[in-house]
Amino acid sequence: MRPQATTPTNLRRALAFLVVLGLSLSLSAKAFVNASNQEAIDEERLKLILIGKERFWHSGTEVAIALLKDDAHSADTLARYSDMTPSKFRNYWRRIAFSGRGKLPRTFNTLEELRRYVRETEGALGIVAEDDAIAGFRLIRFEAPTLSKNAAPSSR
Repeated sequence: MRPQATTPTNLRRALAFLVVLGLSLSLSAKAFVNASNQEAIDEERLKLILIGKERFWHSGTEVAIALLKDDAHSADTLARYSDMTPSKFRNYWRRIAFSGRGKLPRTFNTLEELRRYVRETEGALGIVAEDDAIAGFRLIRFEAPTLSKNAAPSSR
């Protein structure tokens, strides 16, 4: 067998893969909730919320998921905790909403719109990048995913 030649195209593909891998490893997200929500939220509960298995807080208030449109951190969080791409997540929630079993997650163009919605909506849960300034909210931080799917995620 002849070894595969290293071509500029192969090198570009490898470089692109490494760049994407590096970016995905550096992403981390945090969730934040309306200040009136004092419930504990761990990573398992976040997963249940994102896949629609837990739709209400213990207080009885309905969970209102809020995300930024076309945001890599939101996409990363969705992939990690719901095992869905943003497109699959939208379609999954459309089925839930149209069957009357829940409300579609809200998406926003700007961080300010997202913050305003979470501030004004009891039961709201927003997901943003780790470095986004979210003052006046209760924060839940989640680390970036590791290469190993078996590694336990950590929260602070």
